[in-house]
Amino acid sequence: MSTLAQRRIETAGPPMPTKSELIATKRAIALGKLTEFERQCERLAKLVVEGRISRTDAVDGLFEAAQANHLTEVHSVEYIQLSLAAAFISSKVAPACKGNST
Repeated sequence: MSTLAQRRIETAGPPMPTKSELIATKRAIALGKLTEFERQCERLAKLVVEGRISRTDAVDGLFEAAQANHLTEVHSVEYIQLSLAAAFISSKVAPACKGNST
């Protein structure tokens, strides 16, 4: 082994986590994001009921945030739309869901 290769091994640090550990980490992050997404759905639905924000702006903003955080990829567009609908139904506001339902 060359000296350069030996130095790379010595400075590389501890071994990389296994694939299952990475998957568990990604799931934990995705769940944390989903929980916050659901909280924000409820918060904005209440603001819509109070007349402080339009329903369209709230739903569009929430859906765009879900896409930006890859929640639509991890949990599906349908699940995100269901979360939106649940929050708006509990606040007595019918949502105008955005996105593909295919």
